[in-house]
Amino acid sequence: ASIALRKAAQLSAAFRQIPDIDGSTGVFSGSIGIALYPEDGTTADQLMKRADRALYRCKNDPQADFVRYTPEME
Repeated sequence: ASIALRKAAQLSAAFRQIPDIDGSTGVFSGSIGIALYPEDGTTADQLMKRADRALYRCKNDPQADFVRYTPEME
C-alpha cells in the first residue's frame, strides 16, 4: 500500500511543476484514484470500480491530488 501511495504522491508533485513551453507557462493537474489488491478487491472489475469511486472523490476535493478507496465510498 505504501508503495502505491508514494508513487501517487510523486505523480502529483510532477503534475504541480509549471512547465515553460516556448516562453509560456501552464499549469497541469491530475486526479488519482487508488484501489489495492487484495484489501480493496480481488478481481480486476472490483478494483477498477473502486478506483473509479476514489477518483471521483478526488475530483470533488480541490485539496486532494489522490484518494485511496475506502468502504465508506460505497
